[in-house]
Amino acid sequence: KSADFQRFCGAQINVRLRIPFNERRNFNGLLKSVDGGFICLSIENTEFRLALENIDKARLVPVYK
Repeated sequence: KSADFQRFCGAQINVRLRIPFNERRNFNGLLKSVDGGFICLSIENTEFRLALENIDKARLVPVYK
């Protein structure tokens, strides 16, 4: 849900898509924002805008301290 992604803005996440985007299905990066049915994911200074309806699975990347 959109609210779940908004709650974790600023966290590292791993996303798997149903349909490939730019020939990729797996993305691992920083969740920057959520708006209008899309999430903005930052990976190595490149931002990807992914549709929420295309996300098959999303998980937080654990941070060990």
